[in-house]
Amino acid sequence: MDSRTTELTSRFLAAADPEKARHLMRFFKTGKGQYGYGDQFLGLPVPATRALIKPFA
Repeated sequence: MDSRTTELTSRFLAAADPEKARHLMRFFKTGKGQYGYGDQFLGLPVPATRALIKPFA
């Protein structure tokens, strides 16, 4: 990964909301044998995601 990718990844991880992520994982059926199995969530809403990526556009 280049330095911009590393920086963006660390910003996403720092802004992660584990409680929201747990809720979303239940909503999107990520348990074994379910359609979303293996998907991972950070618990970031779209507006927060957009704000994080704006400086990198």
